[in-house]
Amino acid sequence: MLAKIGRLRGPDAGRRFHPKVFIFRGGESVAWVGSANFTSGGFGMNDEAVFETSDTESVQKWFDDLWKHTDPLDAATIDAYAEARTNDPPAHAPRPPITLDLDPLRMLKGVTDWQSYIAALEQCDAWWSHHHSWSVLGEQGSWRETAEVLHDVVAQPNWDELGQYDRLRLLGLTPGEVWALFGRMRPAALGTVFGADLEAIQDTVLGVVAADDNAFPELAFESYRTLRDIEGVGPGIATRLLTLARPDRFVSVNGASKGGLAASFGPAPSTLGKPSNYARLLTAIYEQDWYRTPAPRNARERAIWRMRTALLDSFVYAAAG
Repeated sequence: MLAKIGRLRGPDAGRRFHPKVFIFRGGESVAWVGSANFTSGGFGMNDEAVFETSDTESVQKWFDDLWKHTDPLDAATIDAYAEARTNDPPAHAPRPPITLDLDPLRMLKGVTDWQSYIAALEQCDAWWSHHHSWSVLGEQGSWRETAEVLHDVVAQPNWDELGQYDRLRLLGLTPGEVWALFGRMRPAALGTVFGADLEAIQDTVLGVVAADDNAFPELAFESYRTLRDIEGVGPGIATRLLTLARPDRFVSVNGASKGGLAASFGPAPSTLGKPSNYARLLTAIYEQDWYRTPAPRNARERAIWRMRTALLDSFVYAAAG
């Protein structure tokens, strides 16, 4: 994909090549030099060091000298690299030992403070990676990626300008499982959300996106009631959109999650969709010690903290098969 929009070169195969340099051109050009890959992990989850400088000329000179000693990457070279990577994939970072007789829901029951939440979440991540094709915290194919990417989609100011692909994945309707984490809606949801009541739904959700923390929990309860009053908007649609809008404040309620949520926080599964009982559910979550912890200083944990309520879905979700 990069080769189609720019020029690519690569160092010879005998070198260990690891620099990360970004030069941004504009009214005032700047360069970033550091350890961060240009990924959500590099700039969101990991602890990285990046130096910013306006002396882009010296950075450009370094790059130009390096460019002269690299080879163009043509289609054949890229294909050969892809084949080699498939045959000899990079080793994954070691995961915590998996306790196969301990399912995610029982992992959640052992959570008390923030550190036990993180430990349980990492164990849950290992469990899902072992049993299915998706994970909890991975950069791709995970609850974390779904929350990060679709939050940016749901925060767009004009939903009527969203393309069909964004509309489908916003409701978990794309093929495969990844964008369906936090609940796959029925096809009819597309007409409900992007139909006659689009403006009312959008205004409610965007109000949650932009709200200050001191507006909660009342705004959480009010916004859910408002969405549920719109014809065709059931608990699945309402909680999915709100969870993507503020993953630190909402949790998705659907057929696959309501049993685990009820077992962990109450009320009864069949009643969780009622506005009063969804408010009781959120209140029970907000009162947990692990939830009430201040924002961590560690970058990775802080990213998790910003979606700590939404990630409960990875503990309570009952996957088929």
